[in-house]
Amino acid sequence: MSADRQDVVIFGGGGLALAVAETLRDRGVGFVLASAQAERVEAATSKGFDAVQLDYTDDDALKSIGVGGEVRMIFCLFEETASNLFLTLSARALAPDLTIVSICDSPASSSKLQAAGANKTIDPFLLTARWVHNLIRRPLIVETLYEVLFGVADLEVSEVTVAEDAYLAGKRLGDLKPRRHDILILGVIDRRQGMELLLRTNAPSYVLTPGDVLVVIGPRREIEGLKNESDLDSGSVRPASHIW
Repeated sequence: MSADRQDVVIFGGGGLALAVAETLRDRGVGFVLASAQAERVEAATSKGFDAVQLDYTDDDALKSIGVGGEVRMIFCLFEETASNLFLTLSARALAPDLTIVSICDSPASSSKLQAAGANKTIDPFLLTARWVHNLIRRPLIVETLYEVLFGVADLEVSEVTVAEDAYLAGKRLGDLKPRRHDILILGVIDRRQGMELLLRTNAPSYVLTPGDVLVVIGPRREIEGLKNESDLDSGSVRPASHIW
């Protein structure tokens, strides 16, 4: 596998980077993992990942793996915020249309990364705290999500784009009810405002427009039916299933 032919690059090489790599591989997404540390490159290759050692502070090195070319997305997963910030600035200068996802360690660092050009920032510590809180308050929901994330249940998280002529346009997010019992609408991604997910519970009054992306969870066959039939209804809903 050639590193210069991938359209996704994962920078970091630590535990989180390897976890993201595992997820992308399971989904059939081509990627290369890049790290300046030889031992991390070796650890990645030992797991069967395409990995390369390079200096992320060198623009020519970034170009050599496709940043500014065919690469369409990068993950900045260094442990140090300064490294993620530097990489974000460099990558954005090379590729104005590149999608950049970076981890952060605080709201302040998130703001700096977004100002530098990151499309999406993720705080792993905040996510962990929310997970623990939900585990205590809503264990059934956490168990369902755990099964989805780790493949225990026949469920998946998918995206459904609101088309130009879709009747969903103009409807409020909180009013949508799936006719199929075992599909749950998690929220919507407003592409115009970036890649942030607006949860249905937090933004029920959000009005859908063409180009918005609904994020749903459910069995694969039902999600395909949803995409094919636009099987949504803003009216009443039948008795809820185990997911509701």
